[in-house]
Amino acid sequence: MLPQLIVLQPGGKTHVEQTRPGCDKCVFVVEGLVQVKLGEERFELKRYGTLYFKASKPHQLVNLGKQVARCFVVTSPVEL
Repeated sequence: MLPQLIVLQPGGKTHVEQTRPGCDKCVFVVEGLVQVKLGEERFELKRYGTLYFKASKPHQLVNLGKQVARCFVVTSPVEL
């Protein structure tokens, strides 16, 4: 497992990620309003919102709010 704390400034976003098949990812929003782009789907997560998905799909996190957003993200298994 690879736990990470992702901090996104207002309007900030991660780069588009895509792992090998067999990897899962869980996103937990600690604070803020975050959109998870998962392929063609979009999910809006508020504080304490979670999303679990297959990380082999292209995905990206976007801060939709006017404040800093913090997300705890766990990827399993770890990509080396």
